[in-house]
Amino acid sequence: MYNIIPNNFREIGRNRQIMKFLFTNKKDFIINTIKNAEKFIKIIAFQFTSEEFVKYLIEKSKAGLDVELITLPEDSYSKQEAREKISRFYKSLRDNDVKIYLCDWEVGDPTLTSTSMSGDLKEGGGNKWYSLHGKLLITDKVAIIMSLNFIEQELFESYLSFEKREIIDQFLSKYQKCKELFINKAKSQKIDGNLIDLLDEDDRNNIIDEFDRSKRKLVKHYSPEITPENPINPGLYISPFEGRLRNILCDLINSSDEFLNIVSERLFDTDFVKLIGKKITDNEDLDVKLLTGPPGIIRQNIQKATDEFRQIKVFGGDIRALDNLHAKFWLTEKYLIITSANLTKMNLGFRKAKNYWRSNTEFLYIDNNPETIKLAREEFLNKFNSADTIEAVLGQSNKAQSKAKEYFDLFNYSSKKEAKIILGKFRLKFAIDTERNIIKIAKYASILAKNEGTRLIEKNHVIMGGILLFLQKRASTLKELNESLLEICLESEIESSVQKLIDLNYVETENEYYKIKIEQLLI
Repeated sequence: MYNIIPNNFREIGRNRQIMKFLFTNKKDFIINTIKNAEKFIKIIAFQFTSEEFVKYLIEKSKAGLDVELITLPEDSYSKQEAREKISRFYKSLRDNDVKIYLCDWEVGDPTLTSTSMSGDLKEGGGNKWYSLHGKLLITDKVAIIMSLNFIEQELFESYLSFEKREIIDQFLSKYQKCKELFINKAKSQKIDGNLIDLLDEDDRNNIIDEFDRSKRKLVKHYSPEITPENPINPGLYISPFEGRLRNILCDLINSSDEFLNIVSERLFDTDFVKLIGKKITDNEDLDVKLLTGPPGIIRQNIQKATDEFRQIKVFGGDIRALDNLHAKFWLTEKYLIITSANLTKMNLGFRKAKNYWRSNTEFLYIDNNPETIKLAREEFLNKFNSADTIEAVLGQSNKAQSKAKEYFDLFNYSSKKEAKIILGKFRLKFAIDTERNIIKIAKYASILAKNEGTRLIEKNHVIMGGILLFLQKRASTLKELNESLLEICLESEIESSVQKLIDLNYVETENEYYKIKIEQLLI
């Protein structure tokens, strides 16, 4: 027998039958899990391109185990060379009695996007965006939800494994449901996968017409009847068919009181960033930390990804980047959610007209065991504290250095690299501080409007908010306030706003100085 527990693997519970959590860039655990299987191996994988894992599955099949793999077709890869390699792997597996099921259901817009790995197909299939993105590994001994793709590279991955029979059975039931949705022959249709029977009539007819024309199984969205908005409850789920992942993430964020730690290979979702900003402004004591890959890996729009990465810091969260990160899990003091989904629009899903839903198919496991949460947070903080800070990621980027060079050029001076880097970090810090100040003014203005019983923020609210910001930094005289604000508003507006703040009991005077009564403002 092989040892299936690596040295840095964290076991939860007195009985090792409970569960285990891992956040690592080593594959030993998965390799040994496969080697230790005695009866069956069932895998769901977004990618399966590793010759090493092909060999392991063939060995187990030859030893008499029932080995099954659900993955994507060869044309999920854009390069012909990669497709030919995958075809050889699939043939070798089939020749050795490994059952391979190819999930060729697509979701969304059929046009090519830079997030799709599929390119143009010579045979007329068009550009494709396959829907299945989940990852599971189940044997007769262990059930694992993970972020791992079966590829050559060693990336930082997240795993949650279980040895309890009842949980293995739960995973097997989800595996079977996935086969029924996408693989098994539909009861009343010529298209494989009983998902076709769950769609409403118009969508079903559209898919059948498209299938007759191009042999593609393309669904644009799912009806609300088959994509429930379930609350957070422990267990394994297939999203969106057992819960809308974005809604679950929103509930997780909104329910957090002490800390919110999120790991995702990709951050590219404006609505998520806005939600984080709202949560932090509502609870400034919340410890928000995000660990992602560098924004440069977002092929669609690097500048937008960089802006979203930076915006988390502006809102008051702490965000860092780790190279070769592929792990995906969300953590609060109440829950650990390990998932296959990135923080992107299609992974999380989004609402369409009439409450229809568009998203990839993802897996998630929700756990509320305090010991699991504690150990997962220790693993998170260990990686987070060693990751690159935003200053290292953005402040010393090539773009930041180029901008720093422009400033030095104003004075006809050349500069060393370290000089450009440090100036870039200064520029980033000042820019973030400026945006944070603007957010504070907006917050104060909204508080003032609310206290007046109005939902409409007016000019005088903003002026008073600006005055409160200055006074929060230090007590000031009226002359000093005028000197700071006269380029923005009139002297009479400044004086009347100061007087109104005094009348509202938000500002008090001490000799000739005005001081903010911050505790009164935040009541």
